[in-house]
Amino acid sequence: MELRVNNNTVAIDNAAPFAFTWDSAGSPNGITNLVAYAYDAAGNVDASDPVAVNVANGTTTTTKDTLAPTVKIINPVPGNVSGRVASDNAGAAGIMLYIYVDGAMAASGTGSTLSYAWNTRPKNAPGQLHTIRAVAKDRAGNASSASVNVRVLK
Repeated sequence: MELRVNNNTVAIDNAAPFAFTWDSAGSPNGITNLVAYAYDAAGNVDASDPVAVNVANGTTTTTKDTLAPTVKIINPVPGNVSGRVASDNAGAAGIMLYIYVDGAMAASGTGSTLSYAWNTRPKNAPGQLHTIRAVAKDRAGNASSASVNVRVLK
């Protein structure tokens, strides 16, 4: 005996009583035809009438993370940049954070919070306009940034 699903052989049983199991996970949802074929020792073949079954396997959908994390600078006071700076729809555990001062990376870390103690002494931060930028990237590769310009007063 042979079991065919939509004309594809899925099982063979050579001993009576004949029985089949069929895992429908490999078939698309919708109407599927099952036909049993019997073979005798002389090579004769006979097919059963088709039996229509409705395959209704559950579907699993995986959503792709396409949203960039949000990032903000909370505390741009001279000397310190700190605070909760990022959040993401997939959770904070996968966020990479970076703080740049005038284009140079000053700090990096993971999670939703990153602090950096900025040395604003005249030698390190002359009394001019400086750009502080926070960048957040999630595991899916989405990224966003926020920046603020500050002037260090002496």
